[in-house]
Amino acid sequence: MVSGRYTKSLSDFHLSIPHKLAADGKFSTFHLPHFHDHRIERYKERRKRSLDDPEMIHYGVDVNGHLYHLELWPNREFIHPGLVFEKRDPEANIKERIVRSLKGKKLCHYTGKVRGYPNSKAAISTCDGLAGYIVVEGNKYFIEPVDEHSPNFKGHHLHVVHNKVPKGTQPTCGTKESWDDAMKKRLRERALSGEDIFKEKRESENINRYLEMGIVCDKSFLKYHKQRDVELYVLTIMNMVADYYHDSSVGHQMDIVVVRIIYLEKEEKEIDLEINRDSGKTLKSFCDWANKINTPENTPNHFDMAMLLTRYDLCAQAEEDCDLTGLAFVGGACSKAEQCGINEDGGLVLSVIVAHEIGHLMGAEHDEQSTPCPVQDTDGSYFVMSPIVSTYTIRWSSCSRSLINTLIQNNLAQCLSDIPESTLYPFTENMPGVVYDANEQCKFMLPASLGVCSAVKEKICENLICKVNKKECIGKNDVAADGTKCAENKKKCIEMGARPEAVNGGWGDFGAWSECTRSCGGGISSSERECNNPVPSNRGRFCIGERRKLKICNPGPCPENAPTFRQQQCTEQNSKPWNEAYHSWTASFQEKEPCALYCVSEEHVLSKLEAAAKDGTPCKHGTRNMCISGVCRVVGCDNVLESESVEDRCGVCNGDGTQCKIVEETYKDVGQDGKLVLGANVEHVKIKEVSDQDMWNVLRIIPRRVLKEFCWKMINVK
Repeated sequence: MVSGRYTKSLSDFHLSIPHKLAADGKFSTFHLPHFHDHRIERYKERRKRSLDDPEMIHYGVDVNGHLYHLELWPNREFIHPGLVFEKRDPEANIKERIVRSLKGKKLCHYTGKVRGYPNSKAAISTCDGLAGYIVVEGNKYFIEPVDEHSPNFKGHHLHVVHNKVPKGTQPTCGTKESWDDAMKKRLRERALSGEDIFKEKRESENINRYLEMGIVCDKSFLKYHKQRDVELYVLTIMNMVADYYHDSSVGHQMDIVVVRIIYLEKEEKEIDLEINRDSGKTLKSFCDWANKINTPENTPNHFDMAMLLTRYDLCAQAEEDCDLTGLAFVGGACSKAEQCGINEDGGLVLSVIVAHEIGHLMGAEHDEQSTPCPVQDTDGSYFVMSPIVSTYTIRWSSCSRSLINTLIQNNLAQCLSDIPESTLYPFTENMPGVVYDANEQCKFMLPASLGVCSAVKEKICENLICKVNKKECIGKNDVAADGTKCAENKKKCIEMGARPEAVNGGWGDFGAWSECTRSCGGGISSSERECNNPVPSNRGRFCIGERRKLKICNPGPCPENAPTFRQQQCTEQNSKPWNEAYHSWTASFQEKEPCALYCVSEEHVLSKLEAAAKDGTPCKHGTRNMCISGVCRVVGCDNVLESESVEDRCGVCNGDGTQCKIVEETYKDVGQDGKLVLGANVEHVKIKEVSDQDMWNVLRIIPRRVLKEFCWKMINVK
C-alpha cells in the first residue's frame, strides 16, 4: 500500500517516473516543474495551437509499461486575474485582515491531450511534480507524487498512478432532492422576488456561461494539509473541475472561474457558521454564512456559487450513514439562499465530487434517480452525475445535459451570463478593500450604517464618511482600506483569438418542427439543432447562438364548449394519486405564478400539481401571452413570440383605429334564457343600466374568442 501526496492508502496502483520531452518526443530532462505567467492581458486569450507553440510543454508518463506523450497548454481561464486569497478573522478590523492576490505570480496549471490518441485529454498541474488526470484509451488515471518523496540526485521524482477509489469505501453523494421539487421551489422563489415575469424572455440562445466560484477551506481541511501548499492543491483540483465543464457533453460553453479562496483559520470565531459531520445542517449553515459574506454582484470577487472543502467524515441524519462525499441544492446556482455545496476531501477524487456538486447547483439530479440514464456509459466510465463517486468519471449524460439546459431555458441561471468583473488592482498585495467595499467597511465601523455616503464617495481615500440614516452622514476621521474602489475605472475591449489547436463546435441544420402542443387556441411547435457540425473537440468552444426555434401553431379558436387547456391538464391529474388518494381537479389560475399548474380538488383544496404548465397555456388575461418552459412569454396579435404588434380599438392587428364605428342600442328584454348575444365583431362594450329596480343586474362575461365574440348572461341576485 502506498500514499500519494494528496490521496492516501492506495492498494491498486503502479509507480512511474515522469520526464519532460522535446516537441519531437525525445527525452529532455527529469526536472518536472514548469510555469506560465498570468498577466491580465493574457487572461481568456485564445491562441492557435501548433507544434512550435512556445507555451506548449511535453511530458512522458509511463502507465502500465506504455509511455504516453502529453501535450499541454496553459489553462488561464479558470483563475480570474483578480483572484484573492483571504485568511479570515471575523474579529479583526477590515484593514488588518490578510488578503492576498496573485501579484503576477507564475502559475502551473495545464490542460491538453495525449499525442496520437483521439478523444484523449489531460488536466495536469506542474508546480512540484505532476498532479492531475489523464484520459487515454478508454481509461482514466490520476497521477501525483508519492507522499514525502522528493527528486533524488538524478532528478527522478517518483509518482503514483492510480484509477481506483481506496478500498473499503463506497462513497456516494447525499443529495436526494429531485428536479421536479427543485423546479417548483426555484419558480416560486422567482415569483415571490417581484420580477416582471411577463416581460421575461426565455434564454433561447447559447451564450458563454461564467460560473464564478468562491472556494472555502475549513479548519479541518487546513489542519490536514498544513504541511502542503494548500493554494496549489485547491487550484489543482479546480483545474480538473474546469476541464469537466469544458467537455462538449455538458451541452453549453461553461467556464469555471475561481474569484475568491477563503481560509477559515479562525473558524470557531465565525458567527452563525457551524461545520460538523451532520451534512444537512452544515450545508444550511454554510449557505447562510456564504450569502452573508459574499460581495455585491458588480464587484470583482462576487461569487455565483460557494464550495466548502472539508475533511469531516460527512454523515446523513443517521449517524451510521457516513459514506457521503458531498451535498448541494438542486438548481441553486442563482438562488441567494442555496447557491452552495459541501465537499469531503479524499484526495484527487475531490475534483469529481466538486464537479458533481456544481452539477446539482446547475439543475442536474442523479442519473438513474428519476431519469432514463444509467450511471455508466457504454465504455464503462461513470457519468459526472452518478450518485456513486468514481475515479473513472469522464463525461456528462444526456439526462444531465437536458436538465442543465432546462434550468437555463427557464431563466434560472441568469447570474451566470455576466462576464466576470476585472479588478481595479489586479496584482497587488494585502488589499482588503478589493474584497470589502466601502459599504462593508462602513457597516463594520458603524453597525447601524446604511453604507457609504454617496455625496462624498470619491473622497473616501481621505475620510470614510458613512450614512447613518437617510439624511445624516458621519465619519471617524478614518480612511478607506487600501484597494477600495472610489470611482469608475476605464476599460477597453480586445478581440480574443482562437483556442490552441482546438476544434470549435459548429451548428448543424435545424430539425423538423415538433407536433403542436395544442390542437386549437394557440400552441407551440419547436425546432432544434445540435452542435455537431463539427462536434467541439480538444476543448474547442461549444456553439454560441440560437439552439431552438419556436413558433405559434394552431391559433384558431377551440370549440365553444371545449374545456380550457389549463382544465385539460388538471383533468389529466385525476388519474394520478395525490396524498395517497385520487381526486377530481378543477383548474385555478394564480396570478403570482401564472405558469404553474394549480388545481382545486372536490374538497376545495388548492394545490400546485406541476411547477410548469404545458407549453401554450395562456398566462395573462386579456392577452395572447402563453407559457413556454415555465415562463410567461409575450405573443403579439400577429401570433408571433415577442412581437410588438397590437390591436387597435377596432380589434385590427396593427390597425390605425379607423375601421370601426360607435353604435348605441337600448335593450329592454334579454329573453327567457337570460342571454343577450351582441355579435361577432363587437369591441369595447360599455353597458349602462337605465332603470331603477329592487334587484341588481350583474354581468358575467364569457368570452368565446378574445375581443371578437362575447356572450353575456344576465344573472339576478340580491
